[in-house]
Amino acid sequence: MQRTILIAATAVLMSLNGRSQGLFNYSTLGYAPTHIGSIDGPLAGTSIWAQMLAGPTPAALAPVGPSVHHIDTFGVPAGFVNAGVYPVPGIPDGQTAFFEMLVWDGTRWGTALSGVPGDQLGMTDVVPLVLAGLFGFPAGSPPFMRSAIVPVPEPTTLAIGLVAAAGILLRWAVRRRLGPRSRSMALRREG
Repeated sequence: MQRTILIAATAVLMSLNGRSQGLFNYSTLGYAPTHIGSIDGPLAGTSIWAQMLAGPTPAALAPVGPSVHHIDTFGVPAGFVNAGVYPVPGIPDGQTAFFEMLVWDGTRWGTALSGVPGDQLGMTDVVPLVLAGLFGFPAGSPPFMRSAIVPVPEPTTLAIGLVAAAGILLRWAVRRRLGPRSRSMALRREG
Protein backbone atom coordinates (compact mmCIF):
# COMPACT_ATOMS: atom_id res chain seq x y z
CA MET A 1 0.00 0.00 0.00
CA GLN A 2 2.80 2.43 0.91
CA ARG A 3 4.60 1.54 -2.27
CA THR A 4 1.51 2.39 -4.40
CA ILE A 5 1.08 5.77 -2.67
CA LEU A 6 4.78 6.53 -3.12
CA ILE A 7 4.69 5.65 -6.85
CA ALA A 8 1.50 7.71 -7.41
CA ALA A 9 2.95 10.74 -5.57
CA THR A 10 6.19 10.46 -7.56
CA ALA A 11 4.25 10.33 -10.84
CA VAL A 12 2.21 13.43 -9.94
CA LEU A 13 5.26 15.41 -8.83
CA MET A 14 7.22 14.41 -11.93
CA SER A 15 4.41 15.50 -14.23
CA LEU A 16 4.18 18.89 -12.50
CA ASN A 17 7.95 19.32 -12.54
CA GLY A 18 8.16 18.44 -16.24
CA ARG A 19 6.04 21.44 -17.31
CA SER A 20 8.80 23.84 -18.24
CA GLN A 21 6.60 26.25 -20.14
CA GLY A 22 5.34 29.49 -18.69
CA LEU A 23 2.02 30.92 -19.85
CA PHE A 24 1.01 34.33 -21.23
CA ASN A 25 -2.27 35.89 -22.29
CA TYR A 26 -2.24 36.43 -26.09
CA SER A 27 -4.11 39.72 -25.87
CA THR A 28 -3.51 43.44 -26.35
CA LEU A 29 -6.73 44.58 -24.65
CA GLY A 30 -5.97 47.65 -22.56
CA TYR A 31 -2.65 48.35 -24.25
CA ALA A 32 -1.63 50.15 -27.46
CA PRO A 33 -4.14 49.37 -30.27
CA THR A 34 -3.08 48.58 -33.84
CA HIS A 35 -3.57 51.29 -36.47
CA ILE A 36 -3.57 51.20 -40.28
CA GLY A 37 -1.23 53.45 -42.26
CA SER A 38 -0.15 55.80 -39.46
CA ILE A 39 -0.51 56.38 -35.73
CA ASP A 40 -3.54 58.57 -36.54
CA GLY A 41 -4.96 56.03 -39.01
CA PRO A 42 -8.07 53.91 -38.50
CA LEU A 43 -8.02 51.05 -36.00
CA ALA A 44 -7.34 47.53 -37.25
CA GLY A 45 -10.29 45.21 -37.81
CA THR A 46 -10.76 41.56 -38.71
CA SER A 47 -8.82 41.81 -42.00
CA ILE A 48 -5.61 42.65 -40.09
CA TRP A 49 -3.72 39.66 -38.71
CA ALA A 50 -1.19 39.40 -35.88
CA GLN A 51 1.52 36.97 -34.77
CA MET A 52 3.05 37.09 -31.31
CA LEU A 53 6.79 36.52 -30.99
CA ALA A 54 8.44 35.52 -27.71
CA GLY A 55 11.84 34.45 -26.47
CA PRO A 56 14.37 34.52 -23.63
CA THR A 57 16.07 37.68 -24.98
CA PRO A 58 14.95 40.51 -27.28
CA ALA A 59 17.34 39.18 -29.96
CA ALA A 60 15.97 35.60 -29.87
CA LEU A 61 12.26 35.93 -30.61
CA ALA A 62 10.24 33.20 -32.35
CA PRO A 63 6.52 32.81 -33.17
CA VAL A 64 4.33 31.50 -30.33
CA GLY A 65 0.68 30.63 -30.65
CA PRO A 66 -1.31 30.94 -33.87
CA SER A 67 -1.72 33.89 -36.22
CA VAL A 68 -4.96 35.63 -35.19
CA HIS A 69 -7.09 38.43 -36.61
CA HIS A 70 -7.94 41.62 -34.76
CA ILE A 71 -11.38 41.92 -33.22
CA ASP A 72 -14.36 44.14 -33.92
CA THR A 73 -16.50 45.52 -31.12
CA PHE A 74 -20.15 45.70 -32.18
CA GLY A 75 -19.06 45.70 -35.84
CA VAL A 76 -16.51 48.50 -35.37
CA PRO A 77 -12.76 47.78 -35.67
CA ALA A 78 -11.19 47.87 -32.19
CA GLY A 79 -7.47 47.52 -32.94
CA PHE A 80 -6.96 44.70 -30.42
CA VAL A 81 -6.33 40.95 -30.48
CA ASN A 82 -7.62 38.54 -27.85
CA ALA A 83 -6.72 34.90 -28.49
CA GLY A 84 -6.45 33.22 -25.07
CA VAL A 85 -3.63 31.77 -22.97
CA TYR A 86 -0.62 30.09 -24.62
CA PRO A 87 2.67 28.57 -23.43
CA VAL A 88 6.10 29.94 -24.29
CA PRO A 89 8.25 26.88 -25.11
CA GLY A 90 11.51 26.58 -23.20
CA ILE A 91 10.86 29.33 -20.63
CA PRO A 92 9.56 28.14 -17.25
CA ASP A 93 6.85 29.86 -15.25
CA GLY A 94 8.09 32.66 -13.03
CA GLN A 95 10.80 33.59 -15.55
CA THR A 96 10.87 36.65 -17.81
CA ALA A 97 10.19 36.33 -21.52
CA PHE A 98 10.34 39.10 -24.12
CA PHE A 99 7.44 39.74 -26.51
CA GLU A 100 6.81 41.56 -29.78
CA MET A 101 3.72 41.46 -32.01
CA LEU A 102 3.87 41.59 -35.82
CA VAL A 103 0.82 42.72 -37.85
CA TRP A 104 -0.09 42.65 -41.55
CA ASP A 105 -2.99 43.02 -43.99
CA GLY A 106 -4.54 39.56 -44.35
CA THR A 107 -6.52 40.49 -47.47
CA ARG A 108 -3.28 41.16 -49.37
CA TRP A 109 -0.85 38.65 -47.84
CA GLY A 110 -2.97 35.86 -46.36
CA THR A 111 -3.20 34.64 -42.80
CA ALA A 112 0.28 33.09 -42.38
CA LEU A 113 3.29 35.12 -41.30
CA SER A 114 5.54 33.19 -43.68
CA GLY A 115 3.81 34.69 -46.75
CA VAL A 116 4.29 38.34 -45.78
CA PRO A 117 7.19 40.43 -47.17
CA GLY A 118 9.30 42.03 -44.45
CA ASP A 119 8.51 45.56 -45.57
CA GLN A 120 4.76 44.88 -45.16
CA LEU A 121 4.95 44.04 -41.44
CA GLY A 122 4.04 46.42 -38.66
CA MET A 123 5.39 45.75 -35.17
CA THR A 124 5.07 46.76 -31.56
CA ASP A 125 7.91 47.45 -29.18
CA VAL A 126 9.69 44.53 -27.45
CA VAL A 127 8.54 44.22 -23.83
CA PRO A 128 9.37 41.88 -20.91
CA LEU A 129 6.73 39.82 -19.11
CA VAL A 130 7.01 37.40 -16.20
CA LEU A 131 5.30 34.17 -17.25
CA ALA A 132 2.59 32.52 -15.19
CA GLY A 133 2.27 28.86 -14.27
CA LEU A 134 -0.63 26.49 -13.86
CA PHE A 135 -1.04 27.04 -10.11
CA GLY A 136 0.30 30.56 -9.65
CA PHE A 137 -0.86 34.02 -10.58
CA PRO A 138 -2.97 34.41 -13.75
CA ALA A 139 -1.24 34.81 -17.09
CA GLY A 140 -0.60 38.43 -18.02
CA SER A 141 -0.66 40.18 -21.39
CA PRO A 142 2.47 41.75 -22.87
CA PRO A 143 2.33 45.46 -21.85
CA PHE A 144 3.01 47.01 -25.26
CA MET A 145 3.56 50.77 -25.15
CA ARG A 146 3.98 51.41 -28.90
CA SER A 147 1.14 50.71 -31.32
CA ALA A 148 1.77 48.44 -34.27
CA ILE A 149 1.11 50.24 -37.54
CA VAL A 150 0.07 48.17 -40.56
CA PRO A 151 1.93 49.49 -43.64
CA VAL A 152 -0.20 50.62 -46.56
CA PRO A 153 1.43 49.44 -49.80
CA GLU A 154 2.56 52.27 -52.02
CA PRO A 155 1.52 52.26 -55.66
CA THR A 156 3.99 50.79 -58.12
CA THR A 157 5.88 52.85 -60.66
CA LEU A 158 3.76 51.36 -63.43
CA ALA A 159 0.54 52.47 -61.72
CA ILE A 160 1.86 56.00 -61.24
CA GLY A 161 2.94 56.10 -64.91
CA LEU A 162 -0.50 54.95 -66.10
CA VAL A 163 -2.27 57.61 -64.03
CA ALA A 164 0.10 60.30 -65.35
CA ALA A 165 -0.44 59.14 -68.97
CA ALA A 166 -4.22 59.19 -68.47
CA GLY A 167 -3.97 62.74 -67.12
CA ILE A 168 -1.89 63.92 -70.09
CA LEU A 169 -4.28 62.26 -72.53
CA LEU A 170 -7.28 63.84 -70.82
CA ARG A 171 -5.66 67.28 -70.89
CA TRP A 172 -4.82 66.89 -74.59
CA ALA A 173 -8.40 65.82 -75.39
CA VAL A 174 -9.91 68.75 -73.49
CA ARG A 175 -7.59 71.28 -75.13
CA ARG A 176 -8.25 69.82 -78.55
CA ARG A 177 -12.00 69.97 -78.05
CA LEU A 178 -12.02 73.48 -76.57
CA GLY A 179 -9.24 74.83 -78.80
CA PRO A 180 -11.27 75.84 -81.91
CA ARG A 181 -14.07 77.34 -79.82
CA SER A 182 -11.78 79.55 -77.80
CA ARG A 183 -10.03 80.80 -80.97
CA SER A 184 -13.34 81.62 -82.68
CA MET A 185 -14.59 83.45 -79.57
CA ALA A 186 -11.38 85.50 -79.43
CA LEU A 187 -11.73 86.43 -83.13
CA ARG A 188 -15.36 87.54 -82.62
CA ARG A 189 -14.36 89.82 -79.74
CA GLU A 190 -11.62 91.45 -81.79
CA GLY A 191 -13.73 91.92 -84.85
